[in-house]
Amino acid sequence: MESKALSLIRETAWSGMAAVMMSAGRLAIAIFLARRLGPAQFGDFVFIQWLVEIIFLLCSFGLTGVGSRFFAEYRSAGLGDFQDFVLWYRQRAIFVVMMAAIVTPTIAYIFADTKSFFGLISVSIWAIGNAVLAIATARAQGLQFFKRVAISNLLFVTSTFCGVYLLPKQYNSAEVMMMIFGIATLISSLVCIFAVVPKFSDVFSNVPTFSSSAVSSYATNVWISATISAMVWSRAEISVVRGMLNTTDVALYSTALTLSGLVSMAVALGTGALGPKIAHLWGQGLIHEIVGLSRTVTDILIFISGVAAGLLIIFSGEILVIAFGPKYDGASLVLAVLGVGVMGLSSGCVNTVIQYKTNGKFSRNVNLLGGILLFSLVIPLVWKFGIIGAAVGRCVAQLFVATITFVYALRYVSKKIINIKNIFWITFLFSLLILISTLIGNSEILKKLMLYFLFVCGLFCFLKIGPSELRPISWCKSNFYYRFKVLK
Repeated sequence: MESKALSLIRETAWSGMAAVMMSAGRLAIAIFLARRLGPAQFGDFVFIQWLVEIIFLLCSFGLTGVGSRFFAEYRSAGLGDFQDFVLWYRQRAIFVVMMAAIVTPTIAYIFADTKSFFGLISVSIWAIGNAVLAIATARAQGLQFFKRVAISNLLFVTSTFCGVYLLPKQYNSAEVMMMIFGIATLISSLVCIFAVVPKFSDVFSNVPTFSSSAVSSYATNVWISATISAMVWSRAEISVVRGMLNTTDVALYSTALTLSGLVSMAVALGTGALGPKIAHLWGQGLIHEIVGLSRTVTDILIFISGVAAGLLIIFSGEILVIAFGPKYDGASLVLAVLGVGVMGLSSGCVNTVIQYKTNGKFSRNVNLLGGILLFSLVIPLVWKFGIIGAAVGRCVAQLFVATITFVYALRYVSKKIINIKNIFWITFLFSLLILISTLIGNSEILKKLMLYFLFVCGLFCFLKIGPSELRPISWCKSNFYYRFKVLK
């Protein structure tokens, strides 16, 4: 039992390191690009970046979700079934990369300002690199090669930043930056592509044999769910902002979305080791262990999301000016609103468990509802309130999906999978934080620091993470109240 715990800690540590590298690196690169290109060209770059990511999701047909789950699951089924799955995965990977290479520049030519031959080639190379990196990373995560994922992320960040930083100023353009990103993704993907599959040790008889139809069914559900989830959790509303407003508004909104999105990515990648771990436990039928693991991780996610969201809400203006400069100060309220939606990340581990239980159907259905809600709110709100309306629509959609996920898990998985008291306390503390932040407004930095300190102290005192005796409020009670009572 101890070796399993240490293994999970090691895997999660490498996954967390990969998350920190990618999040910090992307933030640094985004800041540098925003300052170097200016709002207009940076807005064009962000829109193409969104196209590369969303078109890959549409063309992937759930392949990355299949890789991260079934590479872990079929390792316990025997060498023959594993090789059959590898062949299935490889054939579809080639098809997905070809589709991304053709469709992405075509859509960019029609809907973006990228019309030159060099620009379209840059978009195509970027699409190929993004697809190869995502597919190879999913395989590495499924095989639990989190160290390689961390090295791959470090290589991507280093090569991208060097390319952007060393580029002569006369070549400053969004199209050249796209080419640099494409080459960097191809280079970093090599680390995960050449990962050697370890020898087979444990083979469990209750693990199902490879079935192409079963895997394809799961891939379809994951594909629909991931595509819709990208619209809810990623930045699909950028298309609405660009269509109804202008590229400068896209740049302002994307800076706020970049900061909140990097928090989301850090939390998601930091728990990336849990997906294959849950898949492995699920294949062995250890439901009780899955419920306990999910409860503990959800408690941790609630705390981490609360700390990060509070930081974005209270110091939104200061963070934007320090990161992107005074030109992007107009997005401070947008960042504060998006910070509230960060709390929806706390449902990530529970969602993974439900996804395995329902073979991906729940995630597909709930994200479909969230996507419909998102665009139903964003279109009229952007028309009426501009980029603030887009932020409100995203925040409501994220919290809606998280709420439905928690309710379903309590009713159909286990009543022990979530700590209800933690949900109550985080809701109460956040309501209080938003109320006080609204009252003090853009006040002195000292008042904001004091408010944030009190908020974090409240999280420490009232959220139950781990054994009851480890909670600060319980520790104070046991070490002071009872001693006073004995002395009395």
